[in-house]
Amino acid sequence: MSRSLSILVYLKRQKKDVDGKMPLYVRVTIDGASSDFTLTRRLLAAEWSQPKQKCIGKSPECQSLNARIAKVRGDLTTLFDRFPVQEVVKAKQLINLYHGADLEKEQQLKKDSQYHQRVLAIIEQYLALKNKQKKALTKAGAGPHPDRIAEEFDALVRSIEDFLQQSRTWMDDAVVEKTLMDAQYTFLLKFLYKVLKGTASHETFRKWVSTKNTFLGFLQYRYKADDQLLKGVPLKFAVDLHEYLTLTNSIGNNAAMKYIKNLKQVIDDAVVQGWLPQNPLESFKCTYVDPERQALTLDEIARVIAHDFNNARLSEVCDVFIFCCFTGFAYQEVYNLRPRDLSIGIDKKNWINTNRNKTKNPEFLPLLPIADDLILKYRSHPYCIKYKKLLPVNSNQRFNEYLKEIGARCQIELELTTHTARHTFATTIAIEHDIPLKIVSTMLGHRTQRTTEIYARASKPAISRHMSALQEKLFGDGRQLQVNNQSYSIDPNLPEKNTTTKARAATK
Repeated sequence: MSRSLSILVYLKRQKKDVDGKMPLYVRVTIDGASSDFTLTRRLLAAEWSQPKQKCIGKSPECQSLNARIAKVRGDLTTLFDRFPVQEVVKAKQLINLYHGADLEKEQQLKKDSQYHQRVLAIIEQYLALKNKQKKALTKAGAGPHPDRIAEEFDALVRSIEDFLQQSRTWMDDAVVEKTLMDAQYTFLLKFLYKVLKGTASHETFRKWVSTKNTFLGFLQYRYKADDQLLKGVPLKFAVDLHEYLTLTNSIGNNAAMKYIKNLKQVIDDAVVQGWLPQNPLESFKCTYVDPERQALTLDEIARVIAHDFNNARLSEVCDVFIFCCFTGFAYQEVYNLRPRDLSIGIDKKNWINTNRNKTKNPEFLPLLPIADDLILKYRSHPYCIKYKKLLPVNSNQRFNEYLKEIGARCQIELELTTHTARHTFATTIAIEHDIPLKIVSTMLGHRTQRTTEIYARASKPAISRHMSALQEKLFGDGRQLQVNNQSYSIDPNLPEKNTTTKARAATK
């Protein structure tokens, strides 16, 4: 919608007093409709220049009046510019706002000083609801009915929608200076909205809350402040944050780079909203050190399977871990598995079809016999029946604690985690047995094959197997190169392989 603002300052001659002085008025015109108000000053005609709309003279009183007129013009223009383009604005409304009569609208145009606290309150409300939901699911009859909890979640969604709509005025106002924490809290609120709408995960949201706390800690440490203007964020901000995380907090390089990547994502979102022309950290490159992906060998897997724990708790955790080793599912996926995720595939075998919780990419694979047997084993388990699960899976914290105990009992040096099981499936079970990388990527639910390539580093058993096959092709059973039915060697008089210097000396 096209809008125009005109401001005219003039002497109202119809109200001339006995001394010949006339009141000074301001006429505000918006799209042809006008409204006037007085500046409560009276001047003689000789003291006023209508073409320049200024007081004539160099006296302090005259200069003060001209400064006031300039300020009135600036204030009216600023208020007018704050209105969203699509909103209809009347001249009288703008004048009322200038005089502070429209307090409600004035408050909307100002940045909400309690914005951060209100976002935190919404987050706390959401987390409390999640705890209620969890209690209701794990303990029959505990807490409110699930339908009641669902209604509270719906009400929270509407609350976020209303709050974002109310905040749009100052968010879209170019005059209001935005801060880094404005961007962070806005990002958090929008991400929570996605979680409630089912397009993002609760676990990732909790990580973003932790990220916010880390940024706040850095601001307090480095700048002795709780916030920083977005336009004042320099490129060095990322360098300082990396040093703070790695040196002060003793966080590894990869984790620190992940935090900086998250910060860049928050500022990118601020750029999209028009709060900044460009990301000041754009040129900072996040570099990662590829860690060695730890995986169990087949011998270690067999050792875990064969161990008698004589303890139902450890046996169940061990079975779930082995299931992950032969399917590649991460903790959250195996925790969420339900009978509906099981189906008969094109090969007449049991398949699992689900979505990766982290990426929302589909994961589907036929079950190997040991994984299929584990599902059959727990089909009648009370926990699985009650909560309609395929396997009895503990909370992630307890699960990993029990895995440490299992590793100690089985004398496995490698730390056992659900990540270890996933890496074991990708490396030991799949890639080392010549499953193509593209197939492994699909089974793991990766967005791109590039993600899967981190598992593709050849292990020593794989290198040995392939080099042995190569040796047989090139050298046969001996040590001479076979080419076109002819044998070639470096020196037929070389000592036998593996003969020591001491043994060779003894033969002389």
